Amino acid sequence: MGTTGTRGTTGTRGTTGTADEGTGKATGGVVGEVWRALPVWAMVDECTPRLAQAQRRRDLEAELRDLSNQVAALGRSLAQERGRSLTEGGALRALELAVGGAQARVGGACRARDRACERLRQQQEAGHSLWAELEAARAARAGAELRAQEAESRRQAREAELEQLRQAVTAAQHARRRAEQERDDMAARMPRPPSPT
Repeated sequence: MGTTGTRGTTGTRGTTGTADEGTGKATGGVVGEVWRALPVWAMVDECTPRLAQAQRRRDLEAELRDLSNQVAALGRSLAQERGRSLTEGGALRALELAVGGAQARVGGACRARDRACERLRQQQEAGHSLWAELEAARAARAGAELRAQEAESRRQAREAELEQLRQAVTAAQHARRRAEQERDDMAARMPRPPSPT
């Protein structure tokens, strides 16, 4: 509306010339002929609706330009939104892939942990078995050592008995030799009977 008021204050010929420029060269030529043919009061009456029509046309063109600019701005905004949506969609897809990879790695780590726990359990069972075998071997060795000590004690006792027997035999031999010597000595001292002639 401010545009209409400003344009209304201009001269009659300047305003008509602007309207004629908007309508084209052919219209401008016809209007020029009418201007030359009509008197002044008739030209004023003729120009009033044309000026209003030209002003409305300019207003409509200005509104059309504003709407076109708004549509272009909305188009650019929509393109930016689409670009952001695509970017966010790509980022979301990358994040989903990263999450899927992390979940796969976590699953692999859990499976590896389960396998390690199973191996540890088996090793613990094997260790318990080995410990039981070691304890059994220690007990067997302790029993063997005890039996060996008992056998050594019996051997020493038998050796002592054998030594006593040896000493007894030696003493008996000495006693027999002494008895034999005493017998011989006594026999030698005894007088012999006379032999018959």
